[in-house]
Amino acid sequence: MGLLNSVVSALSSADPQSKVQGDLLPALIQVVSTYPGGVAGLIERFREGGFADVVTSWLSQGENKTIGTQELLSVMGTPAIDKLVSLSGLDQNTVLENLKVMLPSLIDQASPEGRFDPSNLTDASNLLGGLTQLFRKS
Repeated sequence: MGLLNSVVSALSSADPQSKVQGDLLPALIQVVSTYPGGVAGLIERFREGGFADVVTSWLSQGENKTIGTQELLSVMGTPAIDKLVSLSGLDQNTVLENLKVMLPSLIDQASPEGRFDPSNLTDASNLLGGLTQLFRKS
């Protein structure tokens, strides 16, 4: 996790929004990696939860559709959000507001050809590129 720590540290010294997302990022990676089915499982939960069009936009190369904080809470579940709150030290509203930006960006980065490919999240250069894009959008 050395690369991740370096990136988070660099981003945390930037503007306040990037600092918040830098604080949330390690928690998000930890929670998503232990989520049933990982990122693929989370994508499926969005589909099952009635947000197939939203998550499809995140997978595709076009513009990402937005999702509301309550919808995120509903799809991800209270236990996952509570864990993000606990690990990041941020309040629930801050976590949800930042997830609205972070999740679409990370899923987008993991699906450059319109299909989810988990290797895009484990390859250090792809992860770094994804993080750079993530913080440019905020």
